[in-house]
Amino acid sequence: MAQKAVSEQWEPELFLAELCELEASHRHESRLKRLLKESKLPVGKQLHQYNFDEIDGVTSLQIKQKVNQIDRLRQGHNILLFGASGLGKTHLACAIGYALLEKSVRVKFSTSTSYCSRATASKRNLRLK
Repeated sequence: MAQKAVSEQWEPELFLAELCELEASHRHESRLKRLLKESKLPVGKQLHQYNFDEIDGVTSLQIKQKVNQIDRLRQGHNILLFGASGLGKTHLACAIGYALLEKSVRVKFSTSTSYCSRATASKRNLRLK
């Protein structure tokens, strides 16, 4: 970038602004990668890949509205998904997680089976992790 700035005779302010923009972009990308790794979300379950025609009671718009209610989530409110097997609850949960990650919100994916296993182990060991 320094070579480009010299060859194009950039003003110092422009050079500094471009450097700051590059650094901010790099930090944002690094944060997203770290959050994605920490989230343990399964790969390939995005909202645009879900077929809302297969279910009743929830729409794409409703899910997008929930994702945009970041303040409620930061206050500790949860989003619970219930339904019969095979309807795509996990897909929707992951899609919500990915959408929140894009907004730099920390997400942690886990299944109810995993929670039950940990609760059973905690009871057996009389210790809660």
